[in-house]
Amino acid sequence: MITLIKAEYTRDSLAKLVYHQIFKYLVEKVNAAIPGSTQLNLGVLDIYGFEIFKNNGFEQFCINYVNEKLQQIFIELTLKAEQEEYAKEGIQWTPIDFFNNIVVCELVDSRRPPGIISICDDVTKQVGNKESGVAETFLGKVGSGIAACSGASYFQQRGASMFLIQHYAGAVTYNAEGFVEKNRDQVFVDLLEMCKRSQNPFVQLLFREIDPTKKMPTQGTGSNHH
Repeated sequence: MITLIKAEYTRDSLAKLVYHQIFKYLVEKVNAAIPGSTQLNLGVLDIYGFEIFKNNGFEQFCINYVNEKLQQIFIELTLKAEQEEYAKEGIQWTPIDFFNNIVVCELVDSRRPPGIISICDDVTKQVGNKESGVAETFLGKVGSGIAACSGASYFQQRGASMFLIQHYAGAVTYNAEGFVEKNRDQVFVDLLEMCKRSQNPFVQLLFREIDPTKKMPTQGTGSNHH
C-alpha cells in the first residue's frame, strides 16, 4: 500500500532527479559552446553553508559532512602541507596548531569499521518498506561495538532517535527519523520509463542516458563522492 509519506518521498525523489539532470545538461551545453582551441571549460564549485537548526535531519547531515570534507582538503593542502614544507626547508616560524578533522570524517564515511553512511546504506537495504522503528534500528547499529562511532569522542547518541556529532564548526544534534527513507531516494522504474517516453522532447533528452534497470546510488553514497 502506498502511504502519503511514501508518495511524498517518491515525488521529491523524481523532482530532485529532474533538477539534477537539468544542471548536468546546462554545464554540458556551456562547455560544448566553448571553442576547443581555448582549452577552457566550465567547472562549478558549490560552497556549502554549514547548517544547524532546531531540528536537523538527513539534509543537514549531508551538507555538514561535505563541509567536513572541504575542511579536510583545506587542512591537507594548506595547513598540513605548507607546515611540512616549511619544516623541510628549515624556515624559522611558529607552527599553527590546528584540529585535523579527519577523525570526524571517518565517523561518517569509514567503511571498516562501518561509518554512518555505510550503516545507513545497509539498513536501507534491510528494512525494505518498513516504516516503524527504522530510526531506532539505524541508530542501534550506529552505536554498536562494530561501528566507527562506537566510543568515539566526537559522537554521542541522544535517546532512541537522536545523535550528536561534534563538527569542526560546532556540535549538531540530528534527528534520525527519515534518514533511511531519504537515503533510499528511490525513483521507481515506471517513473523513469515515463520520463524517457515523455511527449516533451526536452524531458526525453534529459533522461535519454538513464538506464532504469541500473541501481542508482543512495543519497548518502552520492554525498560521499563529492
